[in-house]
Amino acid sequence: MCIRDRVWLFGAGSSVAAGVPSAYDLTWDFKRRIYCAEQAYPLHLFSNLTDSGIREQIQNYFDNQKNCPPFDSSEEYSYYFERAFSSARDRSDYIAKQTSGMQLTYGHKVMAILMKHGHLNLIFTTNFDKAFENVAASQFQKLESWYAADLDSGDNGMKFFQTGKRPLIVKLHGDYFSDNIKNTTEELQDQDKKLRDILSISLDTNGLCVMGYSGRDKSIMDVLAESVKKSSSFPNGLFWFSRGGSTPLPEVLELIELAKANGKQAEIVEIETFDTAWADLIKGFDNIPKDDFENLNQHYNRISNQPLPEAGRNYPLLRLNAIPILEYPATARLYKCNAGNTKEVKVNIEKNGTKILAIRKQTGIVGFGPDEDFRTSFGHYGQYLCSVLLYVHFGLSLIHI
Repeated sequence: MCIRDRVWLFGAGSSVAAGVPSAYDLTWDFKRRIYCAEQAYPLHLFSNLTDSGIREQIQNYFDNQKNCPPFDSSEEYSYYFERAFSSARDRSDYIAKQTSGMQLTYGHKVMAILMKHGHLNLIFTTNFDKAFENVAASQFQKLESWYAADLDSGDNGMKFFQTGKRPLIVKLHGDYFSDNIKNTTEELQDQDKKLRDILSISLDTNGLCVMGYSGRDKSIMDVLAESVKKSSSFPNGLFWFSRGGSTPLPEVLELIELAKANGKQAEIVEIETFDTAWADLIKGFDNIPKDDFENLNQHYNRISNQPLPEAGRNYPLLRLNAIPILEYPATARLYKCNAGNTKEVKVNIEKNGTKILAIRKQTGIVGFGPDEDFRTSFGHYGQYLCSVLLYVHFGLSLIHI
């Protein structure tokens, strides 16, 4: 693939490896903050958003409210962002905090080299972070050698685009320093026209590659949809990079089909990660100086063999470096009874063939599993109260709800 004849559009997925949360992760954080604020729960009780039980509990709350967008719809991000942070200044401060401390990844460093040698000249991004400015700064000694246009500098962005004399980064949503940062539904629908014009005009003479972008912004997707209808647009095709095993949004699939219907080459390209994709792309260049390749790969391939620890005697033992933990339970059971110690609890579980995980605590038997299994294993202790608890930390902290 010749990337020089194509412009690039990047979304939040291009910065995930650098430590910046994706739009999906941010949306769940917005929901968590709203739910805890409106239900008077401490935020830390719902910090583990990888727990399907916690997500389900939060989502059920919003599903019962008629004014909320459907789950996983393209409107969720902007709706919940504005609801969680009604002030533009608060939204800006939140984004600044989320993007602080990010480091350039291997993929970013590949992009920097290609930009330096004139192979990557026009980048569009919906991100608020400074990743692509840092990419350019890492290779160009002078600020005059490249330019970044945001919502406060649309006129300059158009001017530098028309001259085409230097690499141009166009930040379609601004950044966290912008006076007009675009975050909410109303703002996204009123996207800055000058920056959208640059994107639209560039597609008349170039192909487009999209990476790390979900397609959730209607203002941008509308530009792409209108462009594919032009007879001369996308002369070098439309390539939408997607993580292997994931399914692009319906809006993306519709765009690809619309492009094909209008005689354009349009493809969904599966990749493993942002970094591995750029590692593959740079292999197609035979004119990159040897020194650049050596500097690029200096810290890329590192192999460290760590021996497994000896088998322990405590129960239970989880070796997280060997066993993938796919999800954590959100609730536990407290069976109040006068059972013996944890060894006695284990014996009862094995004897009755139940598939539960439990230990003896001062208040009773605490563990994970169906109520029926608890009754089967510990019913001989008497008909005692079996309470549901909110799970906070594995085997350590359990709170009544």
